[in-house]
Amino acid sequence: MAPAHRRRLPACLRISTGKWLLIAVFVLGGCATTAGQKPTSLLPTERAAAARLEAVRGNPESLRDFFRQMPKGGDLHIHTSGALYPEELLRIATEKGLCVNPVRGDLSFPPCGPAADVHTLTVAQAADIQELKERLIGLWSIRGAPQEARAANTHFFAVFGKIWPATEDIPAVLVDLRDRAARDHVQYLEVMYRIRDVDNRAAALGRQIGWDDDLARLRDRLLAAGLEDLVKEAATGIDRRHEESLQRLRCGSAGARPGCGVAVRYQQYANRTLPKEAVFAQFVLAFEIAKRHALVAGVNLVGQENDPTALADFPLHMRMVGALHGLYPEVKIALHAGELTPELVPQEDLRSHVRDALRTAGADRIGHASDIRYEDAREETLREMAERRVVVEVMPTSNRFVLLMEGKHHPFPDYHEKGVPVVLATDDPGILLTDLTSEFTEMALRYPRLSWPDFKAFARNSLEFSFLSGKGLWQKSGDYGETIEACRDAEAGKPLPAACAGVMEGNPKAALQWALEEKLAAFEEELALLEARTIGEER
Repeated sequence: MAPAHRRRLPACLRISTGKWLLIAVFVLGGCATTAGQKPTSLLPTERAAAARLEAVRGNPESLRDFFRQMPKGGDLHIHTSGALYPEELLRIATEKGLCVNPVRGDLSFPPCGPAADVHTLTVAQAADIQELKERLIGLWSIRGAPQEARAANTHFFAVFGKIWPATEDIPAVLVDLRDRAARDHVQYLEVMYRIRDVDNRAAALGRQIGWDDDLARLRDRLLAAGLEDLVKEAATGIDRRHEESLQRLRCGSAGARPGCGVAVRYQQYANRTLPKEAVFAQFVLAFEIAKRHALVAGVNLVGQENDPTALADFPLHMRMVGALHGLYPEVKIALHAGELTPELVPQEDLRSHVRDALRTAGADRIGHASDIRYEDAREETLREMAERRVVVEVMPTSNRFVLLMEGKHHPFPDYHEKGVPVVLATDDPGILLTDLTSEFTEMALRYPRLSWPDFKAFARNSLEFSFLSGKGLWQKSGDYGETIEACRDAEAGKPLPAACAGVMEGNPKAALQWALEEKLAAFEEELALLEARTIGEER
């Protein structure tokens, strides 16, 4: 039942014998169509999944159960700095013996005790005081966020500065993320993190060298002045943290935890709120690491986009990325851009951020892109994103709490209706108290016109437009009707043909995509069998 081959046939001609005949009779009604109804292009099992989705759409709990079990592919937009739920922060901070300011909620390294303004407590002591524990959970997550755009935005971005001593334990964060993804039926994560000390020294080196409008020359000066050594140090640090996370997961042993089955790659980044010399140095560091390191999938630009420095330097930042893209054409680029609303910035700052990320920087994916409705060349930008297959990373929970933007006020329909590829992601799942199941569920609740094939496409998009290495499974990017020639005769649940198996070998992208197809087929088949049994019992 190869997905590509079956899709080219009418649904009633794709049924074999045995349980599939049972499904055909009960689910398809013998392949008949209702008078006046157009023949569907959905497969029998797809129709069962679609029917189940519509049956539970009005029940948030049942809808969440549906999406919890659905194989969702990958989460391409996650920050380690915001990945831990408050309860996980309390646990890790307690294990590390960290201190906490009981008024502001700032974590710090020991010793704990008297400070200039207030006594710090050990996190263990704070966790034993229920009222203080609840206060910290509010300070470290959206649970305590105000319901006003600017105040909510400020609350969210302030959290990172409070909790960073705990989230710097990258192996611990990766363990939690991977185990959580496995429980959520997510196969792949693209995780943004930096090695703080190396990144800070790169920024300091940038300040020391100073600015040069010739960006290629400035890059060479930075590398010659010591950035080359920082690249090697960062690569070693990434390897060490990755291996430590595997050890904590007990991968390769009889007691391996579920997270071992979740693939992970990393993005390095620059911080847009720093002076331009520092931002460029961090970008060079990120591009160099991504060029050399197999585990680093791409580069990004992070930080509060409505920060005054970030706003003033945004066009320059895009020029930096564009220049480095020319020097490192093989490096993939995902950028936060357009995470803005009229409540946060003047109209003048809403005119071109998505377009500049697309055209000047050459981004492969754009995170948030929420201000598109306010941009000058909106239609042209949407058309170009669709034609070039530039992806928008949609994060419903993040936009709802950080930008107070949701439903009809969110530009998702603009992207979707214009054919721009969409992936769903969690952003900062710990601070936002979310997971990928929640993101799928919210989209189903907010946009009732989205159907099962749409959600299936979101899952497939997450692997097709990931920065995983290797050639993809599909003949045409973003078109899931036909696989590559070598896998044309592959069938889910059966051994792969030799040629297709050869494609999968040493090809992480195609291998994960085929695994997703098998998981989706099993999910749909289970729903079809359930539907058939239910109808049979009723008859």
